[in-house]
Amino acid sequence: MSALDSYFEGWKILAKKPVLLFPSLLLVILMAPVFVFDVFGMKISTISPIFVLIYNLFVWFLIPLVAGATIGAIKRIKNGEDISYNVLLKDGKRNYVNLLISSIIMILIIFTSIITMIIGIAIISSISEFVIHSTAFVVGSMFIFISIWSVIITIFIIMLQFYSTAIVIDSLGPVNSFKRSFGFSRSRLLSVIGLSVMKFLTSAFLALPVVIIIGYHIFTNFQNIMALGNFTGDFPNPSFGVSFSALIADIIFGTLSMCFIYVYEAVYYIDENRREHV
Repeated sequence: MSALDSYFEGWKILAKKPVLLFPSLLLVILMAPVFVFDVFGMKISTISPIFVLIYNLFVWFLIPLVAGATIGAIKRIKNGEDISYNVLLKDGKRNYVNLLISSIIMILIIFTSIITMIIGIAIISSISEFVIHSTAFVVGSMFIFISIWSVIITIFIIMLQFYSTAIVIDSLGPVNSFKRSFGFSRSRLLSVIGLSVMKFLTSAFLALPVVIIIGYHIFTNFQNIMALGNFTGDFPNPSFGVSFSALIADIIFGTLSMCFIYVYEAVYYIDENRREHV
């Protein structure tokens, strides 16, 4: 089954089993405090930065719960089992620790890749300053290095993206889930890249309603300010209608986006493994 077939199957499953949206819906609501603050006329800057940090960490620690619940539900659906709110919670709790540890490892991998890039840039800059003395060499070398390194890291991360799915579907630990994801992706790299492109395009498309609402607010206020000739670079806060519309759009389409990404990955992973063993 191709990435495109799994894509449409994912949407069909969501249409038949809307209960799958529940975990993502709760998380998206918790992730939308900025919109809520705008609706009630509060400035996010008036909230303690420490409180904001703690709140964001709290929300982040809930992501593995949502991932485990959604992917576990897809596993049950593909096995012909029924799902419920209790089943979603059960699957989320069962895989929570391994998913959390794996998420931390993934962050460390990304952080290490960024640090490595910075070190590489520093080395190139030092070589130019003390050996070659050429600005053109620095610019050219940095461009080539950053481009190549970015491509390598992007492909590497794409190949590791199924770690959450491997944990839930195959009952693997954090380390083995990354090994499994890498091996799974390596044997069908072009198809996995296609899946990643589809995920990106879907997320971008579902983000359009919020972008359009906010863009409309910025555009109309820019026109009004420029007409008055007193533009200072700052825009007034959105009205209640704009804020509320953006909040609702963010909750609806953010929920669809988050849930579908997990569903799509799980459906593709399960179907590819079944096809491989036929």
